[in-house]
Amino acid sequence: MNHETQFDCLILGAGIASCSLALELNTRGLRVAIIDSAPDLGASDVASAMMHPYLLGKARDQSLVQRLFLQAREWYLHHSPECIRTQEFLTKQDKSWSVKSEGLRVNMRVLRSQLKRLCYWHTAAQATYVSDSSSWQCAGLSAPLLVLCTGYSAKFDPLLSRIRWKAASGTYLLIKTGKPRPEGFTSHKPAITNANLPLAALPGGVFLQHFLLPEDEQGIHWRFGANYQWALPQSLQDDAKVTADLALALEQLLDELLGNEHQSTWQTQGSISAVRPICDDRNPIIGKVPEHGGLYVLNGLGARGFMYAPACALELANHMLQGNALTKTWDLARFY
Repeated sequence: MNHETQFDCLILGAGIASCSLALELNTRGLRVAIIDSAPDLGASDVASAMMHPYLLGKARDQSLVQRLFLQAREWYLHHSPECIRTQEFLTKQDKSWSVKSEGLRVNMRVLRSQLKRLCYWHTAAQATYVSDSSSWQCAGLSAPLLVLCTGYSAKFDPLLSRIRWKAASGTYLLIKTGKPRPEGFTSHKPAITNANLPLAALPGGVFLQHFLLPEDEQGIHWRFGANYQWALPQSLQDDAKVTADLALALEQLLDELLGNEHQSTWQTQGSISAVRPICDDRNPIIGKVPEHGGLYVLNGLGARGFMYAPACALELANHMLQGNALTKTWDLARFY
């Protein structure tokens, strides 16, 4: 398969959106090639890769969120059971930690490993695409169908200029503790949240979701986050000061979340940020690009990519292969 150049579908991007779509199309018998310039350095790798109760509880449309959560759980369990696991979440009540509920985490490394066995995987420094009368070509590969899952770089694609893209920056801290886990934690190395901290905790359009996620079996290395800044000013989108300010805000919240008795046991080892594409309504963007046969988009999942991706992949696959209608609030046609 490594020597093939002709496929049924090319997918640009290697994040959770493209991986979900590739699995969905592969299940239906299509030969899929995934093309990406840096498959392990995208926004999906900076994400917490989780669906958790605090995030769900803050959503405006609870019925939609609950449906998407259940659908995502079943989809991952069916298509890639090795990549998903249950995550216990705790919340602080008075001075003790108690179990709040369970969420899910998705392992992108495992998911990509599975896809590399099922689909052709190609890394290209520049994934420029062109078309002729019957197919799309990119990086020496060809297919009648091309799906753009290119994250924030879609903002600079002239064929997608009608979409009113905005940027959402997300940052989390990498931290290390000298103890296996704070006192009161169970042996399952749970994540923690603080539901008493406000969602909109900082000025300037910065939003926060608070979690500590174990990064290893020993419970020594953790990921703490996350803060989101919506609609960054154009002049600041690539400014290191944005990352530094968000990381500092997280450090302050870490102190508040853990309390004085734990501050001495935690050490910040660095911060990682990513920019995700969103639009004004913060709904996903899926559908066919008008006047360009065989060209589709799956993008704009924002901070809920791991919950939205299965539903969007399923709906786009049905649209591409069977002509099924798309959800109007997700349809790319709303920009045309």
